[in-house]
Amino acid sequence: IFNLKDSFQVILDKLDNVDEKKRKRYCRVYEKLKDFEDYMINLGVNVDVENEEISSCKKDRKPYYPLMQGQKVIQNIKFLSIEHNINLMHELRDESSLNSLLELARSEKDWNNLREYLQIFNEYSTYLTQKQKMITLRYLYEQLTHPEDEIRRRSAKLIGLLITSFDEDYRKEIPQNVTLKPPAITSVNLLERYLKYFLQPDHKKIALHQSRIINSTENMISSLFFNCRNNHQVSNYRKSILKHYKKDLYTNEEIQLCLIKTAEHISICS
Repeated sequence: IFNLKDSFQVILDKLDNVDEKKRKRYCRVYEKLKDFEDYMINLGVNVDVENEEISSCKKDRKPYYPLMQGQKVIQNIKFLSIEHNINLMHELRDESSLNSLLELARSEKDWNNLREYLQIFNEYSTYLTQKQKMITLRYLYEQLTHPEDEIRRRSAKLIGLLITSFDEDYRKEIPQNVTLKPPAITSVNLLERYLKYFLQPDHKKIALHQSRIINSTENMISSLFFNCRNNHQVSNYRKSILKHYKKDLYTNEEIQLCLIKTAEHISICS
């Protein structure tokens, strides 16, 4: 059994064609693991299995932050951040826990608190599974009828972000005799679905809510192209969006005006 530092070196020694870019990527991973190891040591956890003298009891004494200086301040900020992230990721661990969190958000009356929920989804969207992203998208679409413009704007931009980050990239080298199965749903499919939801809201909704949803299209498309990861995404999204610019497709003047405003954000570079 190797400790963290030795394990990192063993991995580097076994890698082929390690250039500076790849080395930096592995170093970043190591630094994050090292921070987590330091956090566990700070809690009193024994991370050295070969050293039986190190106790593995939980520390009772809480740090006294006002007396800290220099590197100790930075270190404890890291520990607080790690603890916060662990607790929050526990709340986002599966579809059931996410639904519970969304129910709390739905019952929130103070729009300032609701904004904090949206900030959580923005920061942690990377760690959501595809099923969780689809659940979150449905919730965000509901918020497009919210009376506060700031909530509608953030929700629309988050929808754009979740669509662009929906596709799961396989970054490892794929063996020659292995073929990856195509995904059941792609980000392009999601974009086409939500464009229809934005531009053709359910007729059961009142006129004011329909108007709010339609006018959120610009923010969604702006965020979509801003968060694109490659030219392939830009090209595919543009093709899907331009289908809605066919002559006489929409006779509603509000939708036509919305499409004119949205055109400004459609990337022409790919």
